[in-house]
Amino acid sequence: KKGLYSFDWSNNFKVLASCGLERSISLWNPYVRSGKPLTMLQGHCSSVMSVVINDANNQLISCSVDKYIKVWDMRNYKCLQTLIDKTYYRPENKISAMAFDPDRRNLLTATATIKVWPMVKITKKSIQSGHDAPLCAALYNRNFHQVVSGDEGAQVCVWDVETGDMVFNFAELHSAKMTAMAFDEAGRRLITGGNDGTVRMWNFSNGQCLKELRTGSHQEVSSVLFILEGQNKLIVAGGWSRKVLVWRDDSSSTAVSVEADRKLAGHTEDIISIAFSSPNLLATSGYDGRILVWNLDSGIAKFTLAIPNLRELEIDQRAIWQLLFLDSRSQALCAVGADGYMRFWNVKEGVLAWEQHARHGKGESVVALATDATNSFLYTGDSAGNLKMWDIHLFLNVAGLKQDKAIEELQYWRAHSASITSLDYIERHELLLTASSDSKIKMWHVNPERVTLAGVFGDGSAWDLNDSSSFRLVKSEPSPNLETSDDTTVSESAASVEARTRTKAKAESARAAEAAAARGNDEPGAEGDGSVPPSDGEDERPESEKDGESFAPSVGSANLAEDDASNEHSTKDMILSILNRNASKDPMRRTPPVPTMHRLRLHGLSEIPPSPRGNTPR
Repeated sequence: KKGLYSFDWSNNFKVLASCGLERSISLWNPYVRSGKPLTMLQGHCSSVMSVVINDANNQLISCSVDKYIKVWDMRNYKCLQTLIDKTYYRPENKISAMAFDPDRRNLLTATATIKVWPMVKITKKSIQSGHDAPLCAALYNRNFHQVVSGDEGAQVCVWDVETGDMVFNFAELHSAKMTAMAFDEAGRRLITGGNDGTVRMWNFSNGQCLKELRTGSHQEVSSVLFILEGQNKLIVAGGWSRKVLVWRDDSSSTAVSVEADRKLAGHTEDIISIAFSSPNLLATSGYDGRILVWNLDSGIAKFTLAIPNLRELEIDQRAIWQLLFLDSRSQALCAVGADGYMRFWNVKEGVLAWEQHARHGKGESVVALATDATNSFLYTGDSAGNLKMWDIHLFLNVAGLKQDKAIEELQYWRAHSASITSLDYIERHELLLTASSDSKIKMWHVNPERVTLAGVFGDGSAWDLNDSSSFRLVKSEPSPNLETSDDTTVSESAASVEARTRTKAKAESARAAEAAAARGNDEPGAEGDGSVPPSDGEDERPESEKDGESFAPSVGSANLAEDDASNEHSTKDMILSILNRNASKDPMRRTPPVPTMHRLRLHGLSEIPPSPRGNTPR
């Protein structure tokens, strides 16, 4: 329609290939007068200048104005390989002609000179070695049932999960170290970031660079994420520029280079990790121990969450390395960092629900997180290559509750010889996928009873994921027993201790004020030298809190934990504790309205008569 540049004939397939100003290659059947092409090969980002047929290998080779050369399979019309001529030519920086020599199996391109591209057949043995550089991440693609891994040398490998064989690999994704990876929502495109400030989108099936997302900076991109927010498709990145960059993924746009639509400013230190939870919550963590929770619709930071006693930590102990939303746990935000702690934040109220030391080892940072689909189990990895499995199915996203019994450590083992760089969960086979700085990618089958190694990608050994008896048993190790300087275990939550101390101080202050008022009014029982401490069964809250029968979670929940002598946590115990508190109250007293939904109200309960239909629960 817009002009013809080149065409060639395939004697094997009896089709004519043509190209022109359009960015596609058309295949025609000359024996049919339909006037429509059989198919169109799309993938080039600029006009296609030349096309040649290699019948010996059932291939079609095309070259575009931007000096991208693509090799297509004529049998399934898929792009097999993408070559980029990075040489700068004068007077015109373009390839003016292309030809294929079937006798010597060479591709020839012409500019001011002729360049020879030898066509080498890639065997499975030649690409089986895998990665040599430290890994950036290993991601499981649920749609294609493949593992895509990338290393700091900017090489990407695609692996078959069932066999462990490498399917495809391509390199030179960035001119500098690759630092971040993520899939789009369909799992068809790979988004990568580098420490030179570049963010690019790839077709990882053929190595084609689809577009480059401009950051406006040459500083490292430490995290990228694809977000599906309603009808909006967004790409989010953050790094050493300390800004959250947001691009709109517009499928109708054909632009190769895209500017950021929004830049969210708020961090004062480097951004390390990004997490998203529907419908519009975005969380970003920084090197300074602070987390910003954003409303992605408005671009406004709702909360700034900081590690307790932040100023007492050394600067290199403040970094929060990984964030993970637990949507099935009331949208709790789990964060791990350089100080070795796990923290669970209630992002609806902007408070710390619980924290405890992960006990990965003295001085080791917790750098990676993963969970299963139901958020029943949590997996953590540290800077020494160790992994832990936690049972969190009893966790409640309520501030102040003592929940050390709700977060139970199940397994602890040495997985790699260097730092863990990423964790992912393969739901189909219930396997944990790990990547490390030791350049190894492993799959583990973990349950409360034992840990087994399912396979190592790239080591040449075959495995059968349907036969768990072929997995290699791994010995679990005892968790390091760490003690703090004040002889209390580091698993004790600083947040709950602080909440209980603050509550007790408020209660004592309120009792002192009531006693002083009673002495001033000469009320009975006001004699003595002050207020009398309440008995074991009395409520220690101030009267101002008793009247409304409501309490802030960070305070009231701490009271519940304080009154629970056994410190055992369960849903049943918590309900009984609430009911016992309310038993002594007047059930007819009206509860004043609470201005916000951030408070929990306690109501009197009346006995329910048995169901007239017998055992039917009410």
